[in-house]
Amino acid sequence: MPIVTTLQALDISDVKNIVVTEAVQDTDTGEYVREIRIFQAREGTAEESEAMSSVLTVRLRSAVKKQIKIAVPELEF
Repeated sequence: MPIVTTLQALDISDVKNIVVTEAVQDTDTGEYVREIRIFQAREGTAEESEAMSSVLTVRLRSAVKKQIKIAVPELEF
């Protein structure tokens, strides 16, 4: 289902890490899929704050692999 709005804003604080997965082909649908995963530091003691919890996963899908290519180098994303 396509997103029909033209502007979305999402504020996530205390970001600990951002992971971008490789584009892989889904064997069930044949589409290419990649994810952008945002992790946040867990609240609590010092030991617990080192742990991360997933806050948001954005899944990109396309029939054409190059359509979900991220052009910006990962270190600059």
